[in-house]
Amino acid sequence: MALTQVASGLIASVAASTLTGTQTIPRGTLPTGSVLQVVTYTSNSNASTANTTGTNYVASGFIVTITPSSATSKVLLMCSSCIGNSAGASGMSVLFYRSIGGGGYSAIGSNGLATQYLNNITYVSYQVNMFGLNYLDSPGTTSSVSYQLYFQGNNGSPTGTCYLNGRNNDGLQQPQLNFTAMEISA
Repeated sequence: MALTQVASGLIASVAASTLTGTQTIPRGTLPTGSVLQVVTYTSNSNASTANTTGTNYVASGFIVTITPSSATSKVLLMCSSCIGNSAGASGMSVLFYRSIGGGGYSAIGSNGLATQYLNNITYVSYQVNMFGLNYLDSPGTTSSVSYQLYFQGNNGSPTGTCYLNGRNNDGLQQPQLNFTAMEISA
């Protein structure tokens, strides 16, 4: 099998048998859209917050941190988990928040692009809703960037509890949360 590298409009092939030791391809030679690094956070625990009547999002403690190699790089965020509520007829939502260089967290995305809203449509207490949340961010920095999931439950009254990555604290129906940040060359 040959390793092929595209550089300056030329294609050069190198037989795999001629490669020895560790080989590094300079990032500058990788085409736009290449994955430069991947960082993943996983958890089997959950986070909880009391339901509200408004949009009071709370930090989950589920954080993935990446340091882009270029200020023009993009960061593709991908998260899969579940969210549940102890009260029926509850709306639940999850957002990506970002912190650059250890600063405060703020929501990213506009018009709900980085938001997952889940309605407990069967009106059953302790129902778990699976979700996948993806967003392509442009942090514009080479400083450390931390992304955290924020979430909230809203059932029109301050009763019940919303659980991110589980249905409650009994340990049942609690899958593994996977939260990944991938640096993409621009």
